[in-house]
This record gives sequence, structure tokens and C-alpha cells, in this order.
Amino acid sequence: MRKRARTATLPLGSSDLVPGSGETGVLGGGSGLRLGILADPHLVPDDHATDGDMARYRSALRRCVREGVDGLALLGDLSWSGDAASLEAGLRLAARTGLAVRAVSGNHDLGEWEDALAEAVRRVGAKNVRLATPAGEVFGGEDVRVTGLCVASDNYGYTARSDERPDVSGWGEETVVLLSHYPMISFRERAEREGVYYGDNDLENLEEVARPLLSRAAPTVVINGHMHMRDDCATEQVLQISCAALTQPPFDLTLLDLKTGGGRISVGVERIPVAPSPDDVRLSALSPARLRWVFEEGMWRQAAPKPEKQAAR
Repeated sequence: MRKRARTATLPLGSSDLVPGSGETGVLGGGSGLRLGILADPHLVPDDHATDGDMARYRSALRRCVREGVDGLALLGDLSWSGDAASLEAGLRLAARTGLAVRAVSGNHDLGEWEDALAEAVRRVGAKNVRLATPAGEVFGGEDVRVTGLCVASDNYGYTARSDERPDVSGWGEETVVLLSHYPMISFRERAEREGVYYGDNDLENLEEVARPLLSRAAPTVVINGHMHMRDDCATEQVLQISCAALTQPPFDLTLLDLKTGGGRISVGVERIPVAPSPDDVRLSALSPARLRWVFEEGMWRQAAPKPEKQAAR
């Protein structure tokens, strides 16, 4: 049963987000794509704590603006329970940056009803905020398509319906960035070897959903949340970057720089904590904070990360 939407009540803060340059909602604008990625904020209503989920979410948005990203990717679980207040507030804050925002739903966003995120996007009505779609969109004249997997099943969000799955038929030979709450490559075995909890958290029909991606000859970059841990892996032509959660240590936002040219694709990743982690907490990190992958001659390989730049102010 669908529940009546409530008006957003979370603190929005009109003065602490500096508008970016993407108010039309168009991604990109140059020789590459630079994304600010926020995974699993788990926002709740009336969160005024200075060290709470909303405070970390706002800090992550401010940092993305300072880092000069082309757009924001919200990887799901924007809310803890799928309530309209939390979803709308999170989207309004992201919209207020002026950057192009692409969002996908997570299992927590389905807590009240399955189309809660889509309805929140509609109610917010910001031109720069959209759901990422299976067909996707090509940005900035580059051969890079940004797509999304929004799972809204009645199985607590753990089954992707046929109309939600990646639509590879229209992607051609383009490089594709797929935004997804769930990983498309399970890394359960690696997590268990490292003693990090993974659980029964993959999509129930993961093999069926991922098969078209793995059959592509062109490269695909999957960016996912959900697992609350840092990881990166590659199989066939698919590179997967798993992002840690804003709601628990290491409280990361993730920056992704994708550049094309000269017959190769470079993907640089930097994870930036927006709040300190307790000293006695083991971080859910299977990958380093900075890394780089290169696609050439039909395969992904790891490369040395570029020298670290001075932190943005």
C-alpha cells in the first residue's frame, strides 16, 4: 500500500552549498568525466546532530563542489526508511549545488513504497536532478554513456525486474558508466577471506542481470554502494568500483576521474573521509583510498595512481 508523502523537514541550509555550473542537468563538459559519488547516507527525519548522517552528507556535497566535479552520483539508500521527508531533503540539498545529479534507488529507499525515490525526484522538480536510467545518456560529446540500475521490486529491493536491467542494446561501442546500488560482480569470497562481513547481500538474480555487461566487448565501469566497503575488481571488460558508506566508517565520499583518448581509458579513484573514524573501529576497506585502472587492448589493468594533489580548500 502506498503511503501519503510527508513534507520535507530536514535542515536544508540555504547558505552553505556553493552552486556549481551544471544547473541545466547536463553531465560533463570537457575531455573527461569527473564524478562526486555519495553512497548510503541513510538520512533520517529531523537529524540536527553536528556529527550525524545529515552533517556528513552536507560535508560531502560541499567537498564535491570544491573539487570541481562535473556531476553527482547518488548510489542509493539516500534514506534510512524510504520516508518522503528524508528523500526530498537529500535531493534538494544535492540540487542546490547546481551540479547535474543522477540517482539510483537502494533497498532502504523502498521502506515505505517501491517508487518513493522516483516520486521524490518528481516532487522536488529540480531540472538538474534525475533518476539514472538503463538506457542512459551520452554526455558532453564524448563516447561515454552514464546509465543506472534502479531496483524497485517488492522483494525488499533485492530482485531487478526486466525493465530495470541494463539496456546494452543501445550502448554500441561506447564506454559506459553504470550507477548501481548493488555490485554487478560479487566479491563475497574476497571479503570473507579478509574477515569482513559481506552477508547475503547480492541481488538475488545477479547472474542474470550482470550477464549482458560481461558479454560486451566495450568497457563498462560499474560504480556501486550497498556493501558499505571499499573494493575494486575487474573481470572481462567490466571494472567495478565499490564505494564505502557515508553512514559508517570510513565515512567516504568517492571521486572518480574518467579520461579517454589515445586508444585507452583511464579511471582514477580517490576516497575522501568527510569525518574522522574512531580509533578502535576496523575500517571496511578492501582497497586503498587512491587507485587507478587503465583499459587498453581489450582489458583492464591496474596502474600506479597519479601523484596526490594538495587538498582542495
